[in-house]
Amino acid sequence: MDAVAEVVQKRATPEAATLLGEGKVAEARLVCQNVNAAAAIFDGELTGSQIRNLSAALQVEVLDRTMLILEIFRARATTNEGKLQTELATLRYQLPRLQGLGEALSRQGGGGGGGGGNGGNGRLRRVFRRARTGHQGRTDGDHQRLHVLTPSSIRSISGNPGG
Repeated sequence: MDAVAEVVQKRATPEAATLLGEGKVAEARLVCQNVNAAAAIFDGELTGSQIRNLSAALQVEVLDRTMLILEIFRARATTNEGKLQTELATLRYQLPRLQGLGEALSRQGGGGGGGGGNGGNGRLRRVFRRARTGHQGRTDGDHQRLHVLTPSSIRSISGNPGG
């Protein structure tokens, strides 16, 4: 995974919604488009709303430092236990950041006998159940990933919002 561009902003106080000011968000969006970036990686921890706002503005996946580290561990895990531990750590880290996704996590959606929008929650329950019971087997539904990155397929931009 190589950084193909870098956008840096020095601010006394970061913007609450996006961490970056309007001008830097626009600049970062142009950089992402020009280098055909797959992800934007931020040097620091982002809140769930900042990730959503930046992802919508930049039109690429947004990762913070912790998610990048967890993804590196996931990519290097070789044993089933190691893969399960990294997946569990990733889901635990993402859980508080899922708040406010609205209809995406609503149980009321669905119609047509689909049973509502409970897919993500069911996956999280399965992972925690496997971790508690020590069960390493996978069912067909467990092969879906929220996001799969490989070091050769990622082009990223990085920024140091703190200066």
